[in-house]
Amino acid sequence: MEKFFPEGDEKLILLDRCAAALDVEFFRTALDKLNNRYPELLNIEPPRTSVDVLRTLPHLNRPNDDWFYDFVEALSRDPYNRAVLWYLLPNYEEVLENRIIERRCRRSSANRKQEELIEEELIVTEMRKPSDYAKFRTSLYDDLEEPEGLHLRAYQEELVEPALRGKNTIACAPTGSGKTEVAIYVAVSHLNEKESKKEPARVAMLVPRTPLVDQQKYRFHKYVRGRYYVEGFHGSGLKGSSRRDSVLACDIVVMTPQILL
Repeated sequence: MEKFFPEGDEKLILLDRCAAALDVEFFRTALDKLNNRYPELLNIEPPRTSVDVLRTLPHLNRPNDDWFYDFVEALSRDPYNRAVLWYLLPNYEEVLENRIIERRCRRSSANRKQEELIEEELIVTEMRKPSDYAKFRTSLYDDLEEPEGLHLRAYQEELVEPALRGKNTIACAPTGSGKTEVAIYVAVSHLNEKESKKEPARVAMLVPRTPLVDQQKYRFHKYVRGRYYVEGFHGSGLKGSSRRDSVLACDIVVMTPQILL
């Protein structure tokens, strides 16, 4: 870029050679194809010459010297004017490649800052009520039948006792001993307690495989239909805001861990 501000006759001659090699019409056509348009240059009409273009360029109001690199890029795309670069910037390909990397870094940095601002704006510090998102509910059979009663056996009551006291609990029991019912009992007890205090609540159950989503969802339905809304989600389902609103509409949500990615 310093070649546009020559000091001494030798460098002036170099700029004169660039002006002699520059075809304004072909250059304007190439420049017009760039995303960054320069009306100041496009308005230069014959009989004004390439000298006018070279004189105008350094005075353009563009950030980060973009005018120079856009000028070089336009010349590199135009076989009629590429000879200008032999005088002005012989290593133009390397310079343009480095400039592309620099621009990508700038955009990535700007995007990260924007994402951080968005995240700050979207930070939620209070539980959102499922009832506020009721319009996003899709299941139609919650109210068709009365829920079944859930009665635990003695060994199941022993398993749920720490959880009902608010402690993190791992329930270990043999296959077929009703661990799902234990989890459902704890979940429903939690929702009932919050409801009695008029506090919003939501329960999530994670299952390892997609087929288990519907299976466990229907197990919940047996005991809470008509009272609490249950829905299931897996990684291949809805994404983005549609999934978010559908999850927030749930009192109980059954999902695969992939949802969290």
